[in-house]
Amino acid sequence: ALEHELPLLLGAEHPDASHPRVARTVVRHTWEVSLDQLAREGNALARPVLRLLAILAEAPVPLSLITPDLLSAVTGDDVTVPGLEAAFAGLHRYGLLDLPHSPGNAGQASGISDPAQVVLHPLIREINAVALAAGASHLATWQRALAERLTAAVHEVDEQGRAGWPAAVLLAPHLPMLLDLPDTCFSTHHRTALGTLAQVLEHAGAFGAARLLQERLLDFESRTLGPQHPDTLTSRNHLANALFGIGEPVEAILLLRQTLEDRSRVLGPAHPDTLISRHDLACALDGTGQHAEAVSLLRHTLADRARVLGVLHPHTLASRDSLGLALDGMGEHAEAVRLHRQTVDDRIRVLGLNHPDTLTSRHNLASALARMGEQDEAVRLLRQTLADRVRVLGPEHPHTVRARDDLETASAVWRAARRRQAWLRPSRR
Repeated sequence: ALEHELPLLLGAEHPDASHPRVARTVVRHTWEVSLDQLAREGNALARPVLRLLAILAEAPVPLSLITPDLLSAVTGDDVTVPGLEAAFAGLHRYGLLDLPHSPGNAGQASGISDPAQVVLHPLIREINAVALAAGASHLATWQRALAERLTAAVHEVDEQGRAGWPAAVLLAPHLPMLLDLPDTCFSTHHRTALGTLAQVLEHAGAFGAARLLQERLLDFESRTLGPQHPDTLTSRNHLANALFGIGEPVEAILLLRQTLEDRSRVLGPAHPDTLISRHDLACALDGTGQHAEAVSLLRHTLADRARVLGVLHPHTLASRDSLGLALDGMGEHAEAVRLHRQTVDDRIRVLGLNHPDTLTSRHNLASALARMGEQDEAVRLLRQTLADRVRVLGPEHPHTVRARDDLETASAVWRAARRRQAWLRPSRR
């Protein structure tokens, strides 16, 4: 509309009204009038808050990201919580931002409502970004302060565990800007922030958001560090896992095979990172029905991890658990049950009764028992696992949904077996 109908929208008196640069200037004044009015009302923070939001991506922003300390860093003034709240209220009152509160995927997956968020209209965002860029001498200071706040926010959601998952999803679209900053001295710090948030998103079951971060990180590291750098290989491995999580196993397995080959050559075949790639490849193969190759890789990986890391290291226990799954897929249910029982006990001792990995082992034990025909114990374990996953992960986390589905299936088989037994039982009339 601005390209083709600008004279109608703004009046035809300006000879260059249809020129994009002129359009931005004229349209900018539309909102500057409102910001001037807010300033006259004593709300001097409204303009810097709007400018700051315009630096971020075109996506909802968690309200907790914009703090008094952040505004103090960009304005040089002492900013209080009431002053910042007044700025948001004023901007909302003048229609310059929206403060929606609707549950998103992370909130549903965790059973926790989404945090408060701020949304800018794309045009308002663009115009304010142009206005901020006009004062180029200040832009670097604003970007640096926002980068520090973004990395701190990643640390916060990582420390919060499940409670931080909804905020992590809101943060995800804004993290890639860290890779575009000209100040390269913080590059390692910023790459770590992206990788950390991607891992938080994977734990939350938000594989799509994790994939986008991992793709940006892998592209950046491939260009700046080289495709064979250990950090690049780590990012490629993480991206493969995210791809598998969103249902793209063929591409995931291709990346994992490539990463395993490169890590074996660069780091050595027994390096812990190489063992991670071999384990993850085996799990992806098992998940696509290639159980025999998965079992071979997992036996090798389990032995190497026990030797390199120790028999009770969490990674060693993960390989033992995955080996049980692959054996179960091959029909070796009794051996799978034996491995899963041992892993459940060890994970309880090493990680705790309510750790997500412990719950995974219990779920896998129940599934193997069900396939072996031990429906009573399988149903009991699945009921316990479902209740614990609802409490620990939330009612709509992918692992909780899987436990609920498996419980329904096992319960149906168990009820059918009970009816069959009752029908075959001799009458005592």
